Amino acid sequence: MAGERSLGPVVERSKQGRCRLRTDEEGRAGSLVALACETRYVAATEEFGELLDGLSELVLVQGLSSVEELLDEGWRDGGTVRGAITATSLELQENLTVVGVRSLAVDGGYVGGYVHHNEWVGVLAAVRTAAQREDAEAFLGRLGMHVAAFPPTVLSRGDFAPERIEYETGGYLLEVRDEPEGLREAWVQSRLARFYAEHCLLDQRWVLDESQTVAQAALDALGEGTEIVDYARLAVRT
Repeated sequence: MAGERSLGPVVERSKQGRCRLRTDEEGRAGSLVALACETRYVAATEEFGELLDGLSELVLVQGLSSVEELLDEGWRDGGTVRGAITATSLELQENLTVVGVRSLAVDGGYVGGYVHHNEWVGVLAAVRTAAQREDAEAFLGRLGMHVAAFPPTVLSRGDFAPERIEYETGGYLLEVRDEPEGLREAWVQSRLARFYAEHCLLDQRWVLDESQTVAQAALDALGEGTEIVDYARLAVRT
């Protein structure tokens, strides 16, 4: 239309960013931070990388697992983390957002994990074990790959609220309400086992050997008494 000025091609900005995983010198504690931006260009800049490195170090040292806690922390150059993120956003002319933070620490074990090659997904995990650190960290890397690919809902069955299990059980009972009582119970237990295998990390089939659960794979890799203590999965985009 006459008189209109062309704005040029429209560039759609999708969520980009990176995850950073860090552990302490002993491998007993670790941190994971997901920082989002708008373009791949900014995610690859030195300024973005330096900010993410500083955030992951602060989360590790302070043992933080809340974005709000992190934003209110003091920053190395003065002011707060919130102010530092705002300043870097203005410098890079893009909005930067901390998507998530998590820290883990364990006595009698090790912390480690995995960051996907594009750095969009990261996993932090902790095991309690008598195995050597090198073996534990190797397993934690494989465990991180598993969680990145097949995100569980909780670590173990006991992490579900009783109300959720009652809800699932009620639904399964409705499916076989006209069947004999013995068949109904067997059906409910079978469906619950399938539910746990999908949603609980310890019950999931191990990505490298589906004949094992994740819990069994940990014992096989690191020996009797090994326990997966906790995990966290963060992603800058889905």
